[in-house]
Amino acid sequence: EKRKQDEEKKRKQEEEKKRLAEEEKRKQDEEKKRKQEEEKKRLAEEEARRRQEETRRRQEEDLRRIEEDKRHQKDTAEQRMNARRESDLKRLQSMAGDGTSGDAEKTSGRSESADYLRQIASNIKRATIFSPLNEVTGNPIVEYLIELFPDGSVKNVTMVHSSGVATFDQAVRRAIDRAAPFPANPATGKVPPSINVTHRPKDNN
Repeated sequence: EKRKQDEEKKRKQEEEKKRLAEEEKRKQDEEKKRKQEEEKKRLAEEEARRRQEETRRRQEEDLRRIEEDKRHQKDTAEQRMNARRESDLKRLQSMAGDGTSGDAEKTSGRSESADYLRQIASNIKRATIFSPLNEVTGNPIVEYLIELFPDGSVKNVTMVHSSGVATFDQAVRRAIDRAAPFPANPATGKVPPSINVTHRPKDNN
């Protein structure tokens, strides 16, 4: 009887030992799985952050490239404008005559009559709408090169010199369009290809 009791006790001890071993293995497996899942989650979060950072970097690079393109386009446009202005001035200097009106308007190619130039200047002055004269210091001058079609309509207008008063410059620019089409010079019966016009804000008074 005692032997049976000892065997039963030994059997239970072995079962308990086996149970504890299995329990320990289960805990180890669960811990291993938990760590694997945590590592997987960490890697996924790192990958998400990396992708976000890469997207942000690409967006910043795109914005920088766009800004550079805008600056380049602006610089190119300014260079073209300056080159054209310089070309126009050189052409006028080489081709313009000495004929001027009271406001020093000149045409390219030949001298136009003083009466004709005064008429052009008067037409533009009448069409100029600019009232805040009290905001203007002195009597600054704006100069435009007006290129004309044979029928007197405006082909192109280039500002040669700003008065420093943007609102006045714009008012004169609009007046040029309002005053068009320009008449032919009675002395020649033709519209000159271009005219340089200067205008001062207080000359309207």
